[in-house]
Amino acid sequence: MCGRYLLSSALSDIIEEYELDYETTHIEKEINPRYNISPKSQIPIILDDSGKGKRNLKLMQWGVVFNEKYGLTFNVRSENLQSSPAWKNTFLHKRCLIPATGFIEWQELEGVKETLPWNIHKSNNEVFSLAGIWNFFPDKTTGKLELCAFIITTEANSMMRTIHNKGGNRFRQPVIIEKSNYAAWLNTDHNTPKTILPLLKQFSVEEFSYTPLEKVGDDIKGISPIPKDGIAKEKELSKKKNKIEEQSLF
Repeated sequence: MCGRYLLSSALSDIIEEYELDYETTHIEKEINPRYNISPKSQIPIILDDSGKGKRNLKLMQWGVVFNEKYGLTFNVRSENLQSSPAWKNTFLHKRCLIPATGFIEWQELEGVKETLPWNIHKSNNEVFSLAGIWNFFPDKTTGKLELCAFIITTEANSMMRTIHNKGGNRFRQPVIIEKSNYAAWLNTDHNTPKTILPLLKQFSVEEFSYTPLEKVGDDIKGISPIPKDGIAKEKELSKKKNKIEEQSLF
């Protein structure tokens, strides 16, 4: 599950990362640094909407309420993409990249009431890409047809299993699309599971940095997250990770 993420890079860095055209890229709304992006807010996504390999940036709503009983849906399990009628056609024909500079998960600690938030990010806080799908969907709470994007998730790696260890969707992590696979992921000619599914890989532990937070960021006020004393926490997390791996051997 991915319920909060960050995008703190300048627009120029985003344009450069995705090789967008400075002159023709239409920005519907000013994109400022954001430090606690929540579901149902407007988010920038990258897609190929020309069918000719020409990338564009659009703003879409993150998630939608399909059923008032179950509430807001903003993530999609990679395991359900082929079997669910709601996602199958969208997955084959309407894929996107969701720029991010980090995502937040909360860890449940033994004997502690409050959960500990973690920022999972690249070592230099550079932009990376969450795998996404998009389409028009009716929102049951408003009755409106919304243009929405969803983040694809997969099973968590060993480090993420230690961090994301609470709730009904624990042990999950977002799928990250590597830069070398941007073109393949966005290519609308790739419309069979055989060509797309191999791109939905679990990112390795070493690809990201893991920073415990004293406080998460504030998206409205533009306040970035406040890190905790990371050294001790990183060591503590590493010990727990090693213990889990040892137990898995027996």
